[in-house]
Amino acid sequence: LYYVCGVTDLVLENPDSALLDLLEKQWTHLTSRRMYISGGVGSRHDGEAIGKDFELPNARAYTETCAAIGSVMWNHRLLAATGRARYADLIEWTLYNGMLPGWALDGTHYFYVNPLEDDGTHHRQTWYECSCCPPNVARTLAELPGYVYSTRGDEIWVNLFIEGEAEIPLGERMVRLTQRTRYPWDGA
Repeated sequence: LYYVCGVTDLVLENPDSALLDLLEKQWTHLTSRRMYISGGVGSRHDGEAIGKDFELPNARAYTETCAAIGSVMWNHRLLAATGRARYADLIEWTLYNGMLPGWALDGTHYFYVNPLEDDGTHHRQTWYECSCCPPNVARTLAELPGYVYSTRGDEIWVNLFIEGEAEIPLGERMVRLTQRTRYPWDGA
C-alpha cells in the first residue's frame, strides 16, 4: 500500500492516464476481492501479505493497523487524482473500522494485528519490539485535518464529517466552514 502511494504521487506530479488506470484497477481488485468488511487488508501473518482473492479468514486476519493507514493514505491520493467520492468513502470507512479500533480509548494500548474473530486471547499491548503502529497512528491523526476537505477549481468537497472549523483558500478568497456533529457517536 505504501508503494502504490508513491506511484500515485508520481501520477499527481506527472499526469499519466494509463498509469492511473492501472492504479484504479488495482484498487478495484483489492477492495472487491481482498479487503475485509472493516476496510482492513492483509490476511497473512507470514510476510504481512494481503493474500489471494477471497482469502479472508476472520480468526487469523492480519489486518495490521499500519495497513489500514496505508489504505487511508492511498485513497487520499486517489481522491486528489480523480475526485471520485468512492475514495473519500473508503478513507472514512477505514479510519473508523480499520485503524481506530486498533487503538484503545486510553491511548496507551494498541493492536498491531486486528483479527475479526477472537477466542478472548487477543489483547491490546503497550509496546511491541517493532512498534510502527503508535507513531503511524499519531502521524495519521496529526494529518487528519488535511483529509477533511478537498478543493478543485471553485469547489470545496467535504470528505469527512468531523466536528471543527476550517479556513480554506478558494482562488483569491478565504472560505470559512464549520461542521457541528457528534458523528460517529450518534450518526447525525
